[in-house]
Amino acid sequence: MRSIALFFWLLLLTLLGGVGPGRAQDILWARTYGGDHQDWAPAVEQTTDGGFIIAGCSDVPGGRNWDVTLLKTDLWGDTLWARTYDGGGSEWASCVRQTEDGGYILGVSDGLGDLLRVDETGEPIWSRDYPLIGMTARETKDGGFVVGGLQDGHAALLKTDPDGAEVWSHRYPALEWSEIHSLYEAEGGGFVLGGSAYSGLTAWDYYVVRTRPDGEVLWARTYGLRGFPDEGWAICPAPHGGSVLTGLYFGTLGLSADGDSLWLHYYGSGEISCAYSIDPTHDEGFVLGGIVDPGGIDDGDYLVARIDERGTAFWERSYGAGAGSFDNGQCIRQTDDHAYVMVGWSDAFGGGDMDVWLLRIDAELSATETRPTRAGDRGLRLPNPVTGGVPALLSYWMAEAGRAELEIYGPQGRMIYAASRTHARGGRYHMEWNPRGTSPGVYLIRLRGGADEQSGRLVLLR
Repeated sequence: MRSIALFFWLLLLTLLGGVGPGRAQDILWARTYGGDHQDWAPAVEQTTDGGFIIAGCSDVPGGRNWDVTLLKTDLWGDTLWARTYDGGGSEWASCVRQTEDGGYILGVSDGLGDLLRVDETGEPIWSRDYPLIGMTARETKDGGFVVGGLQDGHAALLKTDPDGAEVWSHRYPALEWSEIHSLYEAEGGGFVLGGSAYSGLTAWDYYVVRTRPDGEVLWARTYGLRGFPDEGWAICPAPHGGSVLTGLYFGTLGLSADGDSLWLHYYGSGEISCAYSIDPTHDEGFVLGGIVDPGGIDDGDYLVARIDERGTAFWERSYGAGAGSFDNGQCIRQTDDHAYVMVGWSDAFGGGDMDVWLLRIDAELSATETRPTRAGDRGLRLPNPVTGGVPALLSYWMAEAGRAELEIYGPQGRMIYAASRTHARGGRYHMEWNPRGTSPGVYLIRLRGGADEQSGRLVLLR
């Protein structure tokens, strides 16, 4: 009920309504995708080859229907292939995940069912329709899948086998109305579901369900401020068995493994905003991504907040084209090099009425504070091995502010590449080296930063 209403509210804002303000140096690159009409993308994930998979929808020229879209890019955001899936009506994708065999599973709607399974090139394998409204999905450790959403006005979870056949399903009633927007498989078995429950008092509460492996309830609880709209949109695991749920107004709730509330914080400037995504970071913190409306019904910016494991904010950043543009941030993920990728859609960039807008954001340049260092943060990290033509991300540590100088030596001992960057503070950074046209072999990587020198060997394959 509410999720459908919010979808059409965002659609209304869109109909009414490269690199924008914020901090240009934060952005490593930006890409747009789409045709002459409207293209939306609520989901992005990094793939095992270092590139990205983006799921969304595109309106059909000459009509009012939408088709599901799936786009595969390389590390630089350049398109490798794109697919469109038409179920005969209006369909959109809510999420995408890479599966163990290299293909993808998409949570979809209406004519395509609730689950769409495709291979590594985007070719459909099967689609399945279930007796619930699916809002999120992912592969399970046994090779099957789970779909979360709602059924008959209540939060619901459905488990399938690897071929998509239903194994079991459960409903989890709470208050007058409840729904699941996000889930993950818990380390000890079972699932943690995050969403919202309507109290009947014109307010929503966070809703979290912890299940056994068979979907039976271990516990289910609601949280939030009395009379305040606490809508939960994304949940992820926290260190030591807990979880973190985020949503409307970037309200973010930390929970213990038993479901006890540990902390609740709100981020942003108090404007209308919503965090649609959360992802754990390498240092046991979290990154939140969504939209903030800074100035009116036809305005919007991507909003990113970086927090530690206790919810303390390190920094917040917004990205967009400024007043009069609608830049709808949806999904953020930390990448293998500890930077970030974020997707949504924008009417300010690209050539269509609304285009998918993908940002690659530098983790350290975005920070106004640096996190206290851990022993594991130091040193040079090399992505061995590297395939020729695929950019190598060389991650390194700076003990303090200064100039970092990178040198790469070939198998014969001759320097073949040099680069440098100046950093205003200590921390972890990265440089990229594209070995395209370079012969396979073992290369020496040497990096000087202030008084420190770090070195390592990189294996380059054909």
